[in-house]
Amino acid sequence: MLKLKLMEKALFTSSNSKISSLYLGFGAFIRNQDAVILNLALQKTNWKLGIGYDITISKLKEANNRQGATEIQFWYSIPSFKNKRKS
Repeated sequence: MLKLKLMEKALFTSSNSKISSLYLGFGAFIRNQDAVILNLALQKTNWKLGIGYDITISKLKEANNRQGATEIQFWYSIPSFKNKRKS
């Protein structure tokens, strides 16, 4: 997937700094030699929302009348927690 950064801003508090970014991603994938998936996604920090279109390229295309399928995708990535000790 190709990602383009649309926006970035830094947030500062007395003890932490955090960077908030917004990305637009798009790409094409092949699934099990059965389908080609076109995908468009918007990502902000740990959240990602996307839409995909599934184009069947195998013999199964006869079963779905040569129509693909639209997919709505929603992801949340759990941030990794690192042990932050002050010396």
